[in-house]
Amino acid sequence: MKNKFDFYEVVKINTVENNLKKANGKDGVVMGMAQDENGEWNYAVRIYFGSFADLEDSDGWSIDEQYLQP
Repeated sequence: MKNKFDFYEVVKINTVENNLKKANGKDGVVMGMAQDENGEWNYAVRIYFGSFADLEDSDGWSIDEQYLQP
């Protein structure tokens, strides 16, 4: 299966998963990606909780493709 997002693409997190609730509705940037043995994509996403210019106010998260929007 082809990946839906590319490196450095801005994405929005959209999930009801409890472990991702802090990130829900936030914007982030794809910094990495991996495909599992079932063909599903997972992305390393830098999520900004402040401004895009403030890298100290950001976190890196591992998020399944199904929880990301363009």
